[in-house]
Amino acid sequence: HAGSSSRAEQAVGELPEGEPSWNASAVLTIFAESRFKAIQQAIRDKQKWSPEWLSDLHAAYSVLLRHPLGTVEQVVWYYDFLDWLRARHRARQYLEAGIVRFQGSAELHRRFREVVLRRDGVAALEPAYDGLLARTETHRDLPWFAAVASVEVADTHRRKSEVDAAKDAYGRALARFEAYGASNPAAETLVAHHVALTLAAR
Repeated sequence: HAGSSSRAEQAVGELPEGEPSWNASAVLTIFAESRFKAIQQAIRDKQKWSPEWLSDLHAAYSVLLRHPLGTVEQVVWYYDFLDWLRARHRARQYLEAGIVRFQGSAELHRRFREVVLRRDGVAALEPAYDGLLARTETHRDLPWFAAVASVEVADTHRRKSEVDAAKDAYGRALARFEAYGASNPAAETLVAHHVALTLAAR
């Protein structure tokens, strides 16, 4: 295995920029896994490890994020790893880039809501989604996740007994769910279910 990691490291250095092949994706994945295992082992052994290993890992996963064969699972894994390392700023930057690439991923959106709430507070969550929606190219399901964010804002206000703020946020969630349903007739049943839950909560 050490031999394959070494060969992967050499191959990464020889990859042409923007190489879209499956081989390039596989080599980058092997290389990234070798760096991850080295960092993990050093932490387990309570040894110092080279910051270059994390730079290498970040470079590899940044390329995989743009690669045609890159996957949302890779984004989830690497974000969770950065969060575990408490590299919070870099983790959020990577997560936001992942959201742009995979706008329809529920797992990424859940993490995005968590990190915005944790770092910036409830007042920042809906504006964060407004920023995503303002992009010229958006996934058809992005308004759905914006509606879910509004529900989370409302639930947070309700838990704090901030009644008026909660009602207002539930109202925005309802408007977003209904707008999503109008543009996605196939989601009628799902939208009706969440509208009913939101009305009950309000």
